[in-house]
Amino acid sequence: KSKFEIIKEMISSDKRLCERLRLPIKVYYSEGLTKDITEWIGPVLLDNASGNGLMFHCDKDIPKGKKLNIRLFIEDDLKPIDFDGEVIWARQKNCLANMEKGLGFLYGVFIKEKDIKEYQRFVTYITDSIIDEYLDERGKLREE
Repeated sequence: KSKFEIIKEMISSDKRLCERLRLPIKVYYSEGLTKDITEWIGPVLLDNASGNGLMFHCDKDIPKGKKLNIRLFIEDDLKPIDFDGEVIWARQKNCLANMEKGLGFLYGVFIKEKDIKEYQRFVTYITDSIIDEYLDERGKLREE
């Protein structure tokens, strides 16, 4: 098996793998799909990201089905990546400590590319992060 196939099997066998991947992404959003955005909300606390979506915590109550503009800043790159998004699930956290920290809600957001080159930039970053997590500098699988 190729290293790619091994990593793919590892990821598909454990749905929580994305949650363990630490990604230094700053996430902002605005409600509604508009071109002239004057106010971004965030950064919000990112739980995980994949090529298809994001899961984040915030203090705002956003209903399921709500359309969002999503803006991501990857590490030190000053150029943001903008996506259209839709809240596909929303959960209120019942823990008082989370509410006090402004993390009272958890959201799953499906992202759709606005620009294919920007989407490729994001997916390349996700892929590189997964490879960095599971392969060492010589390209060998890291020991668990």
